[in-house]
Amino acid sequence: ICNGLACPGTAAQATAIKSIREAVGGKSVVFSYHNDDWKNLGPFDCERSWGISSLFDIVGAVVDGVADVVEDVTDAVTSA
Repeated sequence: ICNGLACPGTAAQATAIKSIREAVGGKSVVFSYHNDDWKNLGPFDCERSWGISSLFDIVGAVVDGVADVVEDVTDAVTSA
């Protein structure tokens, strides 16, 4: 189910994360590694599906970007 031109999905999520990482680099944080199955689906049937774990199966620069995010988060947590 789309909200105007915004259509939730893995490809759109990967594109968004890559774009954010290119724009702000290590100043971004991506959370919810796994989907949140406990949540209601919401009006666009996507509220459970924000986890990024599936992005690790996508080949190319997106994977590198997600790996960088995970590394940044790990560094931030261990230095806190």
